[in-house]
Amino acid sequence: MADTLSTNSGPVLDMATFEMLKTMLAEEFESLLQEFLEETPGKLAELRQAVAVVDAQAVSRIAHVIKGTSGNLGISALSACCEVLETDARNGYLGEAGQQLAQTEAEFARAREALTEYLAKRYRCTYLSMTRLRATMLR
Repeated sequence: MADTLSTNSGPVLDMATFEMLKTMLAEEFESLLQEFLEETPGKLAELRQAVAVVDAQAVSRIAHVIKGTSGNLGISALSACCEVLETDARNGYLGEAGQQLAQTEAEFARAREALTEYLAKRYRCTYLSMTRLRATMLR
C-alpha cells in the first residue's frame, strides 16, 4: 500500500499514520472515520462564524479541535492550516483568517474525498455505492 493517499494537489493522507490507527482501534476505526466526516463540517461552520464575528478565542478553540483530530488521522495539510489559524488567533491576529479559513475548507474537501475513496476501495463499493457514500458525507 502507498505511503500516502493523494489527489492532484499532493498527499492528503499519511497512510502510515492511518494504518497504525486502524490497527490500534480495530472495530472502532470505521466509527472514528465516520465521526470525523460527519462532525467536521459543523466545526468548520462554527469556525466560519467565529471568523466572521472576529472572535479570536473561539477561532483558536475550534481550530485546535480540528487540528488535533485531523493530525491524529494523518491529515497533515488540514492540521497545518488549523495550526496557523489557532496560533494567529491565540496571538490576537485574525487579519488573514478569511484566507486561511478558505484554505482550511479546501483541505477538508480534499480529505473528505480521499477518505471517501479509501472507504470505497476498502469495502469494495460499486460506483453507485461510492456516490451514495459521498452524498452522505457531504451532508
